[in-house]
Amino acid sequence: MDRGQDRRRQIWMIAGPRMTRLAVILLRLRVGREWSTERTCRRLHISRRAFRRHMGIAVRQIALAIAELEKKKG
Repeated sequence: MDRGQDRRRQIWMIAGPRMTRLAVILLRLRVGREWSTERTCRRLHISRRAFRRHMGIAVRQIALAIAELEKKKG
C-alpha cells in the first residue's frame, strides 16, 4: 500500500464515524462514482438543501480530520 492510500485511509477512519450516514452515502456516490448532484438527489429522493447540508458535513469532517493528522504529525 502506498503512502497516499494510507493517508486516505487514516483520514477516512477519523472522519467517517463523525459523519451522518447520508453524508457518507453522498460522498461515495458523488466522489467515488462521479454522479452529478441532480442524479444523486433524484435517485435518493432528497432535496438539494439536504444534499448541500450533508455534503457540508462531510467536507467539514474531512477538513477537521486532515487538520488533526497534521497536528499529530508535528
